[in-house]
Order: sequence, then C-alpha cells, then structure tokens
Amino acid sequence: MKQSSIEWFINELDKTIPYQHISTSQIFTDIIEQAIEIHKEEIINAWKQGDGQYDKVAEKMSVEYYNEIYNK
Repeated sequence: MKQSSIEWFINELDKTIPYQHISTSQIFTDIIEQAIEIHKEEIINAWKQGDGQYDKVAEKMSVEYYNEIYNK
C-alpha cells in the first residue's frame, strides 16, 4: 500500500514533536480525518478528469483506484 502525503505528514510530526503523538491526540483527530477526506477527493477528482469523461462507471473506478492505492 502506498503512503499518502497526509500519512507521511502525520508520521513526520510524530517524530518531531516530543511527548506528543499527533496520530493519537484527540485535538488533531478531526483535522487529520478532514485532511484524509480532502486528499481522497483530490485523487478521485484527478482520476476522473484524466479519464476525460464523467459517468457512474468512471466514478466507481476512481473510488476503486483510491481504495486500492491508499486504503489499508
């Protein structure tokens, strides 16, 4: 599975901010979830645009592509 830019960012923050694990902090949980959702939408939209046509098949394929590459 490929690491997304969001996951990389979270890991880097965890390494640099001592005594504070960003990925388990309630303060950051909502922000991280929003960032992951925005990243997912960006990847799906880019995939659809690259396809040149928008229909239900393209939408389904773009979601499948994202899930195959980034979902664990």
